[in-house]
Amino acid sequence: MSLKNEDFSLEIDKILNSAIPHILGSSIKFVPESEVDRDLGFSSTDYAGVIGIFSDSLRGTLVLSMTSESAQFTNPMGKTAPEDASIIEDWVGEATNLLAGQVRKSLERLHTRMSPPSVEKDPLAVLSRYEDAPHCNRLWFTADSDWICCQFTWSLDDS
Repeated sequence: MSLKNEDFSLEIDKILNSAIPHILGSSIKFVPESEVDRDLGFSSTDYAGVIGIFSDSLRGTLVLSMTSESAQFTNPMGKTAPEDASIIEDWVGEATNLLAGQVRKSLERLHTRMSPPSVEKDPLAVLSRYEDAPHCNRLWFTADSDWICCQFTWSLDDS
């Protein structure tokens, strides 16, 4: 099965752009890259969920980064006290897992598998760790004026 990188990149953008509001709530708004504030406001105390999506022909890493505020805003259980960091971490991990599940379902023709999600602090460091992959799709969203970044780095084996 031969996949063209450009076609696959467009497919990933479409999957992520439709899945994010479905998972995080209809008030989540897409922001074009050209309009992203370069002073993002992510801090070392914010969160990034990370999960691998892979098959014989695909190696991918999905990173869902949120400020603590956007994680609380999108949490279906409602706003939590700042000292309830474990609840926020659990939600970021669950949201990452749900998003990866949507990606996996959309790419079922590739017979993908997923690693368990992990949640880390310092989203900017996590995002930059994966930027050097052969391909990087990054989409930005806002949640009640706080940032959410969804990044999928990937490589395809066309053999």
